[in-house]
Amino acid sequence: MKIDIVWGKSEGKTLLSAFDRALLEAGIHDLNLIPLSSIIPKNSVVEEVGKAHLSKEVGEILHVVIACFGCQKPDATISAGLGWVQTENGGLFIESAGEFDQAECEEEVRVGLTEMLETRGWNGDINIKVVSHKVEKIANVIVAAVYCDL
Repeated sequence: MKIDIVWGKSEGKTLLSAFDRALLEAGIHDLNLIPLSSIIPKNSVVEEVGKAHLSKEVGEILHVVIACFGCQKPDATISAGLGWVQTENGGLFIESAGEFDQAECEEEVRVGLTEMLETRGWNGDINIKVVSHKVEKIANVIVAAVYCDL
């Protein structure tokens, strides 16, 4: 299975329009997003691509693991992060999002993913993608794992 990591950040006139613009930046704005839990199928290829380039029609379903956060507090720093690890058994995603900086988001992702690995007795290299933004008026940040083959 091919899984692409995409991300976006944007300002808007409302929280929802900022979210829509962040989805646009990530290339997944005209699709119906179906959230998945945090499991990566065995033998999947996970790749950071930034923006999705999918051949789907408007309104089609797209399966994602998504971290997102919207805020309307000027000068706040917001972050969304996605961590993943792949092992011979399969893999795991973990999401984090909130009003904190990139380093705090990365730490939360790393700690959570490490615990998930320990719970399963798995080992693997941790990968993390975080998007941060200083809010001007109303903003949203997202990072998503796009399941391209579902």
